[in-house]
Amino acid sequence: MILITDSGSSKCTWCFAQGTEKQIRITTTGINPSTQEREVILQIIRQELFPALQKQESIFSAAKPEKIFFYGAGCTEARKNFMAEILQECFGTEIIEVYSDMLGAARSMFQRNTGIACILGTGANSCLYNGEDIIAQTPAMGYILGDEGSGAYLGKMLVRALFKGRMPAHLLQAFQKEYQLDLPTVIERTYRTPMANRFLASLTPFLHQYRTEKEIHELLCNAFDDFIFFNLESYRTKSNKVSFIGSIAFYFQEELDSCLKNRGFQMERVIRDPMDGLLEYYLIK
Repeated sequence: MILITDSGSSKCTWCFAQGTEKQIRITTTGINPSTQEREVILQIIRQELFPALQKQESIFSAAKPEKIFFYGAGCTEARKNFMAEILQECFGTEIIEVYSDMLGAARSMFQRNTGIACILGTGANSCLYNGEDIIAQTPAMGYILGDEGSGAYLGKMLVRALFKGRMPAHLLQAFQKEYQLDLPTVIERTYRTPMANRFLASLTPFLHQYRTEKEIHELLCNAFDDFIFFNLESYRTKSNKVSFIGSIAFYFQEELDSCLKNRGFQMERVIRDPMDGLLEYYLIK
């Protein structure tokens, strides 16, 4: 049995697999070893994952994974050992490989072929993939300095436009009715509460609901154009075909595709969840 994990900042999917037939998938709160303390990660595993796993009436309830492949946001070179040690403590597994969520996305979408892989979810990232490893990557830089086009970036642009008077009054009224948020609360949630990126990303359903409004459409296009300009232009000489993973790419495909075409790129695939592709990568040679 192997365990494959795909974790973003908002949610984490754990897939226990024995061959292609027997699988269990469990979703917990997202794990990010660059932003979360050890005890927070342990709490997610012990209080969310293990109880859910024990409810499964199968061999997976008692068996220990022979190998663990963990793909996650915040799994930088400096934090990989930290994450591996936590997993080893929790599962007792000796063979543990920790990789970035970006490599997981690339392997999921392209398997052992080449291409430009992108993540557009709560955060944003991109890379040029050679069929096995990342060979070029523009730094994402996180939701404060980067993450253009991400859910957090869209949420930031939305509240800025709303409270600085760059949106029609009826949109501000609709937003406040939907979320019960005034400006002081937005400031508090953004600057003084943990996981501000998740809070900002949680506002994106409003953008989807009002995506046909002129001002919202322009905001979306500006955000995705920022993503393309700051992240994809450096890969252009190698390829112009781009594939995406993540909820933002999935729900805003039309706007994203239009922005890509305007800059000479071609959208190839958009998938919401990378797990199916990762299972194929490991189980189907």
